[in-house]
Amino acid sequence: QREMDRARHKFVPGVTCTKCNGSGQVCTGRNGRTVPEPCDQCGGLCFEDGDCAYKKELQHGTPVKLSIRFQFRNNNKGFSVVAEESIGRGKAVCEYTGELVLDKEMGRREEETYVEKQDYYTFGDLGVRYKDQIWCLDATRKGNVARFINHSCDGGNLVLRHFAPISGKHHLPPRLCMVAKRNIAKGEELCYSYRAESEEAKWEKKFADGDGTVLCLCGTGKCMGWVF
Repeated sequence: QREMDRARHKFVPGVTCTKCNGSGQVCTGRNGRTVPEPCDQCGGLCFEDGDCAYKKELQHGTPVKLSIRFQFRNNNKGFSVVAEESIGRGKAVCEYTGELVLDKEMGRREEETYVEKQDYYTFGDLGVRYKDQIWCLDATRKGNVARFINHSCDGGNLVLRHFAPISGKHHLPPRLCMVAKRNIAKGEELCYSYRAESEEAKWEKKFADGDGTVLCLCGTGKCMGWVF
């Protein structure tokens, strides 16, 4: 069963972890040990005590000091999230929280309630099914600071990681953690890409055809002009 679970996980290549049987995959470490890259979805398999490093960092809430700013540095984005302390690479920044809903209900909300809104916060397809439906996350009415983190076409300084809410229980919807992909300075805006890296080519073609629906204001050299 352990090997079957391991095959279902998606890791970031990098540092060999002996707790992963020398598989050459990345582990976030244990007992305070840090490694250069954060783990994508360990599910507790790399830890003797069956716990995830991100889960430990988030158990008392947001582990770093953040602030929500409006029109930060006149960027015209509306709300932004800013680091109020320096954050090291691989550090858990905050959890992305919201209502757990199934995709049929999410579709109903988007079509009936959010269709005219520009300020709704949804995260579709958490990768876990319940019967014939897929779990999704809606942070529009219930959420935390993470919903105010803006998109950046260059990938930003954060990456979104998944981990099992209970170690080894991969049939449950995962928890989502924002992790620093590089060192972040105090006073720096936090951003990440709302789009999956594997789908960038699809979005680029869609935008080239003039089918974008949400304007992008990231202002980076890689800005495509649209978020979606």
